[in-house]
Amino acid sequence: MSALLDCADALLGDPAFGTLVFGYPYAYDTATARQPHLSALAARHGKPICLVWLTQLLEGPGTREAEADPNLIVFRSMRRCFRTLRAWHDRGARRRRPVRSALATYDRDRVRALFTDAGPGPLGEGASKAILAACGIALPQGGRAADAAGAAELAERIAGPVAIKIDSPDIPHKTEAGGVMLGVTGPEAAAEAFQRVLTRCRAAAPGARITGITVEEMIPPGVEVIIGIRDQEGFGPTVTVGLGGVFTELLRDTRTALAPVDISEALAMLRGLRGARVFNGFRGAPPIDLVAVAGVVATLSQLAADSGGRLAEFEVNPLICLPDRAVAVDGMAVLAPPPAGKSAPARGGLRP
Repeated sequence: MSALLDCADALLGDPAFGTLVFGYPYAYDTATARQPHLSALAARHGKPICLVWLTQLLEGPGTREAEADPNLIVFRSMRRCFRTLRAWHDRGARRRRPVRSALATYDRDRVRALFTDAGPGPLGEGASKAILAACGIALPQGGRAADAAGAAELAERIAGPVAIKIDSPDIPHKTEAGGVMLGVTGPEAAAEAFQRVLTRCRAAAPGARITGITVEEMIPPGVEVIIGIRDQEGFGPTVTVGLGGVFTELLRDTRTALAPVDISEALAMLRGLRGARVFNGFRGAPPIDLVAVAGVVATLSQLAADSGGRLAEFEVNPLICLPDRAVAVDGMAVLAPPPAGKSAPARGGLRP
């Protein structure tokens, strides 16, 4: 066993190798004795060892110990092992590649400040949309009202049908809580809708923090898309796109990729949806500006990759896609806590 461990030590110590693939053809106690020594080598060099379990005795001696060891990765076939290694290298190459085609209006300094000011957990719609605005993503005209008079003033300024929505980090599903009223017209109706939405939400979620109520213009009907960002342990940030609105849970038509993606990759994700025909115009509807939609996907994916793990989740649903623009009508971000004793974003925060 000494010669075996010397060879493993030499290979793991070579900077040209990132891991060691170790075939495990026999399941018996003598072979199991090697595992702690291999694990120690892997830990010392900071490189995992892929232990490929080739024996037909799948649950033989040493299986449980190997699967529980943080430095050993157990595979059941050599082919699956090398496919995984290929995916691992591809992931590393993607994360190192700069994304030059994200929107140029992405204001990293502003987003960094917003992350620093916000506490961990879900953000309200206003704070979430402030991040979207810093990314240069189009939003509906409007603002947040603190009382009925403010709602009436905003409605009068918009001069058209408005959407009245609760702004609370504790009410992620606003419609179910009675926190949304659409197509409200005129200052008086907006003031009344303000009180109605507030009353409903206080009854549905008595302990919820309410930062105000948003009053925004009604965006014309278009194709609705959902964009989701999630920082997943072991994978890093991912971006998901799909048909949004009421079709999100009904159709479950989505595509997911590791972040960041560029505009061409975002276009491929959108065109890969089963319902992608709606983007080209369907039953008399005009085609949408798919490049603008891909730009939003690319920018949010870059935001996720830059956040250093501080952005745990971000969902835009729906993004209303029109022939000349794409507007984020609703969005909610969830922030992870910063490192202990620091107010800066985790893992270094947004990169310059």
